[in-house]
Amino acid sequence: MSEKYLRGLRVLVTRPFPEGEVLSNKIRAAGGDAHHLPTITIVPDKIHFAGQYDWLIFVSPQAVRASINAIRQQWSQLPAALRLAAIGSGSARVLNEYGFHKIIFPHHDPCAASLLALPEFQSVEKQHIALIQGAGGRTELFDTLTARGAQVTPLIAYRRECPTFDDHWVHCAAALMDHSINAIVVTSTEGLQNFIYGLEADLLNNVYSVPLVVVSPRIAKHAHQLGFQKILLAENAGHNAIMSVLSVLSGREVQ
Repeated sequence: MSEKYLRGLRVLVTRPFPEGEVLSNKIRAAGGDAHHLPTITIVPDKIHFAGQYDWLIFVSPQAVRASINAIRQQWSQLPAALRLAAIGSGSARVLNEYGFHKIIFPHHDPCAASLLALPEFQSVEKQHIALIQGAGGRTELFDTLTARGAQVTPLIAYRRECPTFDDHWVHCAAALMDHSINAIVVTSTEGLQNFIYGLEADLLNNVYSVPLVVVSPRIAKHAHQLGFQKILLAENAGHNAIMSVLSVLSGREVQ
């Protein structure tokens, strides 16, 4: 397999910064042409660790980055036996980058169900667990851990906002208008909705015919309802899974 297996593929990446730029750089390194258009802006919130927790669970790389200053400032106040967990390898990797190395996380299929299936979270009765997450996130972790007897506290580390529709949006819209985009990568229903909202109505027919790479059946269903004609589902939200789908589109499938 050539290192430039995405040669000739022009991809619009809507994943928020900085993960979206990481993915864009991977596409460029594989020979593709990536346009990074974040359709969600991540705005950090201040959090305070008021409890004596047994676990901190990070639900996304954004949650790690948004909370890291508070964690460092308040680390001495947290229990010595505190354990850290992450919803997937991406969040664990960011924790590693900040100097935290003993992380529990599912090594395959980064999602709440995979984390909840780990042995460490089968018997959590009376344990105190903090979920480091964004505002308005899904409740599967909270609901399941609470049902298993844990005391669960969501700590909101960031908010998601619709970005400003600036000159970069205009540039990407022009690329869509002249059919020079071969694929669009979307990693959340909110990001997809913001993307559609930011486009002029006369662009929508062009957009709906572009292959859309999504990372969950829920996003795929929403995209289908909006009118997208070709939807490709990545195995999970990890960059490698997305790159694998893009390789299929390029005609140089990674084995």
